[in-house]
Amino acid sequence: YFNLLLPDPPILDYYNVYLKESLNELKINSSKYKYIFEELASYLEDFPKMYDDLIKGILKIYPAKKTDSNFVTEFGCFIESISYSVKEKTQELIDYILEGSPNNKPLTLAHISHIIKNSFKISDVFYNKIYKFLIESLNEKDENINFSAQHVILCLLEKFPEKLNREEIKEVLKDKKIYFNFDKKTLK
Repeated sequence: YFNLLLPDPPILDYYNVYLKESLNELKINSSKYKYIFEELASYLEDFPKMYDDLIKGILKIYPAKKTDSNFVTEFGCFIESISYSVKEKTQELIDYILEGSPNNKPLTLAHISHIIKNSFKISDVFYNKIYKFLIESLNEKDENINFSAQHVILCLLEKFPEKLNREEIKEVLKDKKIYFNFDKKTLK
């Protein structure tokens, strides 16, 4: 807002006020989750050092909202969107993404794939949680879930090939429709 009125760069003090207002709005206004989370993500683009306060604020609200499927879904979208700017830090939030999987498993898998793509390294804790979820997803009959899970495998092969248990993945993929050319990515 101030960038439109003043040629000066954004001022952190104003953003801290905006953060408090946005968190309060997130707490009370269930019809605007998507827009509020987009606002919060934009604050991080200008001031990445706001991350800790922003996440603490959201996590204080989360227990009261975790039964609201819209909130949980939009929080997952928010985590994915900030993975572009805060990279590996979003791996610490994987439990919140996984909690959204009953609402939309393909979307949850898409969030995971973007976090992988936007990370330069991958923690063992994150990998162990997503790998278990990935294997469960590959065993599902739903083609959308299977496609999305295979996309996560592709992302892992491209960024962190040393992490995958290729033999287990090959066994799970046996007799399934394959959506990606894994031969080129060394899952022969």
